[in-house]
Amino acid sequence: MFGFRFHTRVRHPLARLLALVVGAAVLLVVLAFGFFAAVALAIGGAIVVLFNALRTPQQRPAHGAPATQAPAGVIEGEFKVVRDPSPHS
Repeated sequence: MFGFRFHTRVRHPLARLLALVVGAAVLLVVLAFGFFAAVALAIGGAIVVLFNALRTPQQRPAHGAPATQAPAGVIEGEFKVVRDPSPHS
């Protein structure tokens, strides 16, 4: 129906070779950037893991640990009562 083309294909062999070389160079730059970004994230993650491993136990925050132990046979936990807003008759 519509015969619109975004661009026409270059027929000259040197222009096609130049486009191939430029495209390959751009692709390599993008891949190198991604590689170095991944390396930086891996190094940053390793530093965080080592920092957390080397901290003393007094410096580590408590993760909601209970102050006292529950008696035997008691399961500790929290709950919320959810009521049905429309009563069943």
